[in-house]
This record gives sequence, structure tokens and C-alpha cells, in this order.
Amino acid sequence: MIQVTKINVRSFNLDHLSIFWEISPLKGPADESAHHEIFDYDFYVLRSEAAMGPYETVSPAMRDTYSFRDVQVHLLHKWRQYHYKIKIKHRVSGEEASFGPASSLEPEPDLIAAEIIRQEDMLFREFIGRKCFL
Repeated sequence: MIQVTKINVRSFNLDHLSIFWEISPLKGPADESAHHEIFDYDFYVLRSEAAMGPYETVSPAMRDTYSFRDVQVHLLHKWRQYHYKIKIKHRVSGEEASFGPASSLEPEPDLIAAEIIRQEDMLFREFIGRKCFL
């Protein structure tokens, strides 16, 4: 069975999310009678709004394709988060494996970036505008 090594979820506009993944290199078959090709595997993209599930299939069966564009998402809400899994099914044996989840939300900033954000926020709150005494 092949393994998914990286799952990336990116969005460059509010119309869709793009999901990309990579697979690890495949080892050849042990003997000449065993037939082993990447075209024997189907890839499915699963989506959920919670990391623990339940996941629903949002893509058709794809062969030799390592990206999918999800156009059924609603990205206008800032805090809505989507989680994706990649399900791989071997058509000959029926064996299945799923990998993920990967999140659509960007990671939290590191400590230095968080401190910069906090100080700029304090600067804008304290020193912007005109002082008025009531």
C-alpha cells in the first residue's frame, strides 16, 4: 500500500480550497508475477468541519492525480475551518487506507510574531485618535 507523506490545504481566494498531497516512493514487487502500478489505486478526498469527523467524500475516484479543488466550501466566515483526509483504495485487493487530517486554517504565529501583533495592537489602541476628556 502506498503512503501519503504531505497534505497541504491552500486558498488564494474565497471561491475554493486547493488540496495537494504527495506519496512516498513505491517499492517494486517481490517477484515478476506481481503487478504493481500507481494506476491500481483510487484517491478520494474526504472533508469534515471537525477534526474527529464525520467525514464525507467530496471528490470522485481519481487515478494518478495528486490535487483537488474543493469549490463547495464557504470561506466568507473567518473562523470556519475545514479538515481534509485522503483515502486511498487499491482496486485489485480492495485494501483501503486514509491519511490526515489536514486543516484549512493557517497555523498560529510563533512567539515573536505573536508579540509583534500584541505590541502593534497596543500601539494602535493607545496612541491613535484624538484625546477627549468628558
